[in-house]
Amino acid sequence: MIISSATLNTKLFSRAFNNAPVITISGRLYPVEIRYSPVIELWKGQSMDSCIDGVIASVSDIVTGKEPGDILIFLPTIEDVAETVQRLEGIYKYDGFRILPLHSRISPVKQSEIFKHFDTRKIVVATNIAETSITVPGIRFVIDSGLARMLSYDPGVGFSRMPIARISRSSAEQRAGRCGRVSGGICIRLYSEQDFLSRPLFSTPELRRANLSGVILRMLHFGLGDAFKFPFLQHPSPKSIYDGYRRLRELGAVDKRNNLTALGFKMARMPLDPPLSRMLLDAGDRGVLREMLIIAAALSTTDLFGYGKEKTAAFRHRGSDFMGFVNLWDAFHGSIVNGKQSNSSLRNFCEKYNLSRLKMREWFDAHRQLQKLCKPLHRDVQVQKKDVYDAVHKCLLVGLFHGIAVRVDSGVYHGIHSGQIHLFPASALFGTSHQWVLFHEIVETSKIYGHIAAEIKPRWIEEIFRKQCHYNWNDPFYDPETGTVLAYEEVLFHGLQLVKNRVITLNVRDRKTAHEVFIHDALVKELIGDRYRFVNVNRVCRNTITSYEQKLRMPLYAGDPVLFDIYDELLPGVTSEKELCDTIRNHGNDSFLFVKIRELCICDIPDEITDYPDTLTIAGERVPVVYNYCPGKDYDGVTLVISEILFRSVPIYYWEWAVPVLWKNRVQWVIDYLLGEIPDKTDVLNRIYDAVAVPDGHFTDVLNSVMSKLFDFGFDTEQIIKNIPSWLWADIEIRDVQGIVLDRCRPPRERFALPHTWYGIRSSLWEQCAAPYEGDFDGVWEDKNFLKRIPLYNSRQAVPFCGYPALYRNLNSVQTRVFQSPSEAYDSHRDAVQYLVEQKIAEPLAWELENVQVPPNIKSNILKVIDEEGIDDLIVNLSLKKIIDLSQVLPCRLSEFESVVSDASKKIDGMTEQIIHLVDTVSDHFCKCRALFRKRLERHRYETSPNIRAELERMFESYREAITADHVPIHFLENMPEFLQCFYRVIETGFLEPGRYRERMNAVAVYTENLPPVGQINRYFEEWNTRCMVESFKCSLFTEVPGNVNHLLTKQLNQLKKRPE
Repeated sequence: MIISSATLNTKLFSRAFNNAPVITISGRLYPVEIRYSPVIELWKGQSMDSCIDGVIASVSDIVTGKEPGDILIFLPTIEDVAETVQRLEGIYKYDGFRILPLHSRISPVKQSEIFKHFDTRKIVVATNIAETSITVPGIRFVIDSGLARMLSYDPGVGFSRMPIARISRSSAEQRAGRCGRVSGGICIRLYSEQDFLSRPLFSTPELRRANLSGVILRMLHFGLGDAFKFPFLQHPSPKSIYDGYRRLRELGAVDKRNNLTALGFKMARMPLDPPLSRMLLDAGDRGVLREMLIIAAALSTTDLFGYGKEKTAAFRHRGSDFMGFVNLWDAFHGSIVNGKQSNSSLRNFCEKYNLSRLKMREWFDAHRQLQKLCKPLHRDVQVQKKDVYDAVHKCLLVGLFHGIAVRVDSGVYHGIHSGQIHLFPASALFGTSHQWVLFHEIVETSKIYGHIAAEIKPRWIEEIFRKQCHYNWNDPFYDPETGTVLAYEEVLFHGLQLVKNRVITLNVRDRKTAHEVFIHDALVKELIGDRYRFVNVNRVCRNTITSYEQKLRMPLYAGDPVLFDIYDELLPGVTSEKELCDTIRNHGNDSFLFVKIRELCICDIPDEITDYPDTLTIAGERVPVVYNYCPGKDYDGVTLVISEILFRSVPIYYWEWAVPVLWKNRVQWVIDYLLGEIPDKTDVLNRIYDAVAVPDGHFTDVLNSVMSKLFDFGFDTEQIIKNIPSWLWADIEIRDVQGIVLDRCRPPRERFALPHTWYGIRSSLWEQCAAPYEGDFDGVWEDKNFLKRIPLYNSRQAVPFCGYPALYRNLNSVQTRVFQSPSEAYDSHRDAVQYLVEQKIAEPLAWELENVQVPPNIKSNILKVIDEEGIDDLIVNLSLKKIIDLSQVLPCRLSEFESVVSDASKKIDGMTEQIIHLVDTVSDHFCKCRALFRKRLERHRYETSPNIRAELERMFESYREAITADHVPIHFLENMPEFLQCFYRVIETGFLEPGRYRERMNAVAVYTENLPPVGQINRYFEEWNTRCMVESFKCSLFTEVPGNVNHLLTKQLNQLKKRPE
């Protein structure tokens, strides 16, 4: 056995074969002079421009030295060759030099020129193809850049790299030997001798730079054992061996234990790379073995189309470089006459299309060998012409799946392991925008390029490599139309997304997730609809709990996870509506799926829930009560939606009481706010609840009054209204008949914009409520509850209206009637009682009033105050008030009425004379005050403050009105002489001592300006009693009275001031 190589590590191989003899046969016949001219250190990051500049400088030195001989230049890349040729032609085009490029992609015609002899100097600029593959004759000078592209397979990324690297010393010697073949030569190295000596003696063995899948397959076929343990002369890296096994495993050639499979045995019998052999085996089954034999033979031949791109364009396939080989094959064999291939036919065809005859022959020979080897693979499979493309490329996918890439930009693709891949410009696909492509090989030079490409469909990848695809299911959802759980499927192949958002039935792929989604979406979220009884029952259950939460303002619902767990336990493994129906059918019905309220609550439902009605009946109208538990929102709390008619049918304050549980909660809040934690709190609240059972005013007014009476404790009502949380006040929403919202507010915190006309109008609603208490007065007093607050109900109304029964005079008859306010009731009752008393004492009263005679001297005095036409009416009116005295007791019982009648009968005789004398006295004092006022006004008009004058005029007018007005009680008029005497002093003080006047009047103003409203019963006379007290207090200030009297009046007024509203 003879092992021959130009750059072999002879010592290593000799030692491996028992120190076999080494015979060195030098290609040099003549000595070679080595010159070092270091101009580049590219491996240190310098540009290739310095290398080309060094070449130009060296050529110039040779030409200048006028030494004869051709020049051979070694450069690393085809681009460097082209640029150097261009620059040299620009310099020496007039010297007749023949400057020739030499590389693997040059046409045969141009390549043949380097072997010709020329009369002028020949300069050949070559890649490392001229190092061993081709011997160029006549070379005397070699310029060596010391660089070359080194092809190496990177198992980490799965493709080959061709970086520019320093050549070894043996390769440098091989280059230098090219100039010592015909005569003594000179080798100029563009690097230093030190650099040369630092380089490795031999290049890295191909075993360490190649894809080892083919090597490992052969080893397994020959029974050489595990590649990790094989005694290689220079052992490849474990990473490379592992990658080789992985690729064979992906091709199906070895199993998980790295043992050869039946498919691998078939592949190993073919002298091809494993991917090509795997594709041919698949082609037989798909019926495209003919096409795949053509393509496989072409792929085993280097660069079949490399330099004939323009002339071979007709053969190229727009979607596949692989199919371009088939087109070329068919074009050549279709051009052969009588179907016989000859040298002349091949030569003519290659010359026509600028193809390499050598490579074409190489292709035909490879095809012939493969065809003979693959005869057993032929199958009687008929494939339609339109399906050939798909079948061919599915076969290619089987072997070349590492070349799958997806487009990310124009001409840029993303591969499985290789990141961004650029489509090689020589490809027929260059300039197209195919989304998915398959590359035969991926090589990194200046960029990562994909060579020999074809368009593919992502569905082919999933079809062929389903086991290697990774399936993700995103956003599962229940589809009511199909009754199943669907999901959006994503299919990934080695990180590349083949499918996005494909809708699938999830229970086929993942029953556990499908079950969870079905329970959650279809049943808990009720997307299954209303077709099942248990869904409706459980919805009512959940809605009930939700309504309890809104009412009680506390969390109760345990949450959807609890309901999910219940369904999960009752319906194990159910993933679709069909399976649900089967389960229900097996149970007989769906009652086993009914859920109870207590199962969905985190605690027991408080008994207070019965205090929260869903509807209220107000004035015969059913009002829905809406509860919202959403703190911070405008609609938080209780909302009542009422009609405009109902709004105008009840008093404004009624809405503060309409929901009983709300006002009870407000009472509790006020007690907590004002008193904090107190003993017997429940008893205190119950006493307050009983006292306000029939509301007759605004909540805070009523509560303040009740607390003052029960506990002698009052509060600032306005401040309490502001502090009570808004949700404790009902939100009243008023709508018209069309449902349009007219107004909305929370009384008393806000005011309605709509006008309200409750008081003074007896609506039909009020007539209905009051009807049981109204009618002709029958003389029975005891059971009528006159002037007392009574509840008025309409139908099943929870909170009653408040009414006040009283007697009512209707012309010449008396009736019982219920009034909306106590003041209306009092006025009506007083008039009716006076009428009844007048009827009882009609005869003696008539005699007394008929003989009214005012003496002339008195009459002249009275005429100074009132007109003559009103004197008799005034005397009669005052006489009746004095005779029928209702200022102390307004009869509500028979005994009180009879007592008033008896007293009145005794007062009739001589009453008119007393009244005439009283009016005369009052008129006299009034005239004196008027005379004094005019006098002081005339003398001190400009010295006295306008405010004082205006105030005195107002007091003067009020006294005159009190004399003549019909509503003034007799007891106030009887005190008028004293008040007018005081007023006389007030006038004097105002004009003469304004400072003292202002001081005294400010003290009086404390009680006149800030006096609260007085009590509801007998309100008319209580107001006048209060005024009498204030007038007496004024008299005590402006006249000299004992201090104890002044103190007593002040104390009484202060107590009156503290009276709650």
